[in-house]
Amino acid sequence: MKPASIAPLLWLRAAILATATFSLSALADVIPPQAAEAAKRLAQNPNAFDRADQYCKDKKVGNACSIPGNPFAGGGEGICRNELNRNSSTIDLNCERATSPIIERGLPSGGFLADDTLCSAYATDTYSNGIPIKKTLPMSELTCTPGPVLKDRFCADKENGAACTVELQSGGKKQEFPGVCKQEVESISLYFQGRRKASRMVLACQPPDDLPPRTYTPATWWQKLTQ
Repeated sequence: MKPASIAPLLWLRAAILATATFSLSALADVIPPQAAEAAKRLAQNPNAFDRADQYCKDKKVGNACSIPGNPFAGGGEGICRNELNRNSSTIDLNCERATSPIIERGLPSGGFLADDTLCSAYATDTYSNGIPIKKTLPMSELTCTPGPVLKDRFCADKENGAACTVELQSGGKKQEFPGVCKQEVESISLYFQGRRKASRMVLACQPPDDLPPRTYTPATWWQKLTQ
């Protein structure tokens, strides 16, 4: 019989709508060969960047920036920060909010459905590096039994697409904003005999509209000269 839940050796919660470049584990931090040159430039010059998003256009590293919209929708004041984009092999200058709102959704921590390989290994107590898997993967966040869609407290009595009101804390103040209950997939990444993911379905109160996608403009010759 398969166990109710198991825990990953290494995991990091990641919402599916997130658009940033993720660093899931030490393994994921390995710089691809095509990005090595950009990584070297960034190490040599902490102020370097190849392109800037629409909120940091005509700005430098450390300059103040602003993303339109309320805190719930992703807006707010921020700082222009540069980082290596492993996908495009460029150094990007992005506006990062100084603070993110705190939302207490009341969702449980577990319920992530593991794959058959991991569940079978746990059920038979397959050894990993000479250590029983049940000792290296104690009971916690994963499950081998499909469960229902989990709902946050703002959509507890609602269905997908229904209007909702979220409560959050931003800048030391409690605020409320209208939203929409949206069904999404949340995932965690873990490492056991290779990298793998476990997912769960969640119905949560989200902003009615997504922020516009980041668009980038190459750094001008003057910006490159003064970096």
